[in-house]
Amino acid sequence: MIIRATVVAAIAVVLTVAGAVLDVIDLSATHTFGALGFVAFPVVGLAVARSQPRNTVAWTFLLSGLLNGINSFGQGFAAVGQRDGWPAWLQFFGAWCTGWTWFPALFLII
Repeated sequence: MIIRATVVAAIAVVLTVAGAVLDVIDLSATHTFGALGFVAFPVVGLAVARSQPRNTVAWTFLLSGLLNGINSFGQGFAAVGQRDGWPAWLQFFGAWCTGWTWFPALFLII
């Protein structure tokens, strides 16, 4: 269980940071600080899951952080793709990732 929590937290942090970097590359940097603020969710979830692996709040935090990481990465990916003229299907993929992840992530936080 601890290994799964570590993997989920690592993926969430990497996706969130990658999304922030893509946002800076896009030169808009509109979501960078907000996205980096969501790094706290998987970090706190991992800290709780390491001491109490069956704690559902820890896994809620981890899942919310993962969904926010996917959202952040998709947003940056779509913005950079649109700016640089990437193929439409790549831009659509980024927008698709952003389109469905925001609501479950918000619902889990609430």
